Amino acid sequence: MVNKTCAMSKKLTLIMYDSIIEWAKIYAYKTNRSLSTIVENYLNTLLQKRMILKLKKISQDFQAKSTSRKILMKTKDLVNIWKKAFLISVITSKQPNHSPN
Repeated sequence: MVNKTCAMSKKLTLIMYDSIIEWAKIYAYKTNRSLSTIVENYLNTLLQKRMILKLKKISQDFQAKSTSRKILMKTKDLVNIWKKAFLISVITSKQPNHSPN
């Protein structure tokens, strides 16, 4: 998720089967969350998983290649990805629990 202090929330229209929408509304009500919060949290989870996969690939590349220049570049990439992952985890863990309207 993008830092909410830097970006405005925007409206997103999704097209789904009626049965999924009804199930999602019931789930949101039972968990005392809005549909927007549920979708946003799910997308944040996907983003975090993607970053973890990138970290694993960088780690594998780091082990496979031994030249100092490539190692230095991969180390910088690794640090940047860890920073992004940390910021996302902080932002998502401090999100207020929105109740449905």
